[in-house]
Amino acid sequence: MSLIQQLSPDFFLPDEELKSFPNYEEFAVLYAAEKPTSPNSVESVFSKIKSTLNEELVSKTKDVYAFQITGPANEIIFVDMKNGPGEVGKGEPPAGKADVIFTMDLDSFMKMFSGTLKPTAAFMSGKLKLKGDMGLAIKLEKLMLKMKSHL
Repeated sequence: MSLIQQLSPDFFLPDEELKSFPNYEEFAVLYAAEKPTSPNSVESVFSKIKSTLNEELVSKTKDVYAFQITGPANEIIFVDMKNGPGEVGKGEPPAGKADVIFTMDLDSFMKMFSGTLKPTAAFMSGKLKLKGDMGLAIKLEKLMLKMKSHL
């Protein structure tokens, strides 16, 4: 076996280069098993929010939020924390106009809901823009903290 064949591939290399290693498939399986299973989709965030919402949290919040995701995703996501047990979905809120509209890119949205980006920090750094009452926007951090404790 030559020295080249004995080397393990470096996963910082582009995929084309990695595939040129004779033992690529063996290491690819190991590498895939080590990848963290962190949320990486809007649907995973929906699921977490839905599992967190309840009538008690809704009764304390009493607001409807909308997230305008910019970039390739270009979609609106609503979190209704005003009606019944609460609701999450894509598009405009069915129960009426949102009290606060947040505008951000998908990466910032995902980081906010995974707990790695605080809404206040996102706003102060310009990653998050809001339309509506700033006081109502701050209430959303309650949901963020509750979600983080359920992870």
